[in-house]
Amino acid sequence: LEVNIAKQFPLEEVEAAHELSQTGRMTGKIVLLPR
Repeated sequence: LEVNIAKQFPLEEVEAAHELSQTGRMTGKIVLLPR
């Protein structure tokens, strides 16, 4: 099983990750990094 990761964000940038997810232009998953 392979997962396509589109972008990784530190947890502090959760707002930017959410905005990116709402654009609908991502192919793959957005990952929030806990540290």
